[in-house]
Amino acid sequence: MNSVMTAVEMTGVVEKNRRLRLDQDLPFSEQTKVRVIVLYSLSDELFQAEMDAFRQRLASHGYHSKDDIVELVRQIKREQADDWERQN
Repeated sequence: MNSVMTAVEMTGVVEKNRRLRLDQDLPFSEQTKVRVIVLYSLSDELFQAEMDAFRQRLASHGYHSKDDIVELVRQIKREQADDWERQN
């Protein structure tokens, strides 16, 4: 049986021991299992590494230049528009 879930947005700090410390109390007091999604800022070095890996993945599929990537995006948009037309 699936339970109904709701969401709250809060801020906090990940401590050195990788424990999450929230800046405020949760809006409920009962002990319950929760799902947690952590959003965090990438360092410049990590961001650059992610971008380099993404560029390598694109290049491995034949998209080597900005023009290649722009054409890929146009193709995807055309396909989405065609799909939308067929559905409506």
